[in-house]
Amino acid sequence: MYSAQSRHILFKADSSDQSQAEALRKAREVLAQIKAGFFEEMARQHGSDGTAQNGGDLGWFSEGRMVKPFEQAVMRFNGTGLLPEPVKTDFGYHIIKVTQPKTNRTYKIHAVQKALAPSDETRDEAYRRASAFLSNGQNLEAFRANLKKEPSLSAYTADNVRPSDNTVNTLPNAREIVRWAYDEDTEVGEINEQVFELENQYVVAALTGASEEGEPSIEAYRDELTAKVRNQLKAEQILNKLGNASGTLESIAQKYGAQAQVNTAADVTLASNTLQNVGFDPVAVGKTFGLKQGKRTKPFAGENGVLVIELTNMTMAPEIADYSQYKNQIVQTYSGRANYFIDRAINEHADIEDNRYKFF
Repeated sequence: MYSAQSRHILFKADSSDQSQAEALRKAREVLAQIKAGFFEEMARQHGSDGTAQNGGDLGWFSEGRMVKPFEQAVMRFNGTGLLPEPVKTDFGYHIIKVTQPKTNRTYKIHAVQKALAPSDETRDEAYRRASAFLSNGQNLEAFRANLKKEPSLSAYTADNVRPSDNTVNTLPNAREIVRWAYDEDTEVGEINEQVFELENQYVVAALTGASEEGEPSIEAYRDELTAKVRNQLKAEQILNKLGNASGTLESIAQKYGAQAQVNTAADVTLASNTLQNVGFDPVAVGKTFGLKQGKRTKPFAGENGVLVIELTNMTMAPEIADYSQYKNQIVQTYSGRANYFIDRAINEHADIEDNRYKFF
């Protein structure tokens, strides 16, 4: 059985002569442009099926997997490249590019899995180095100085560690470190007397700061606040540089410089809080749904940068005749949370101090 690999661009058409003729005309027009290159880009622009976003890539397929006219056209083609004419199927007209010619060669592939774990010698050497580091840094100043001398060591800073936490930064199962940090005898600036062993990692821990319960201090959040203020100042500079941006988004980006990007976010819903290529930004999502089709926002500061959003297409939600199923879903959801909310209410109003972190 033969297999081949190809890309395609589908121009859909119904059974009417007018629709067929229009699809063929458009396919030939695009085919003439593709002969100069850029098949993948044209597929994303003109494709009308699920492969469009992947540049029309169909991957490998064997005989019997495609509709007959499409399969015959690919299997009869010699070598690789564009087929000279669009191919008609029941779906419409296809521009086809053969990327791998037909072959009946098959391969037997076996996956061999082997767990990689450090040997006893490696673990002993890691522990020896951690112990040596601990013995050479009995105070915070020496601890930091020795870190600069050992670039091979990984330094982690964990801010706002809570008494009930089980992780410290990216270190999992670090409950023992948290309990040590919250021990009444542990003081700020102190380094633990022993090396912590966390699975395949050895950790030397130092308590660099602590905040009392109640009003947080600026010092405790200095790094976070500094980053936010820095981002605000950067946003103001970018907004001033953009000014009253006009023209296409591409021209605005080109005028601004290489750091500006123009991206498309598809399938954005009002329930989402992220935008493709932007990340978490609920304000940007809200502004998007406040636009009319074809309109754009003024430049504004988002969570991860300065944005200009243009609404190119909006699909309205269908009318709902019966909301009973949604009502039932909400009732079931909150009924299941009732015990949790009751527990929270009791904890908030009870005069009980939770000291479980000292023992577990």
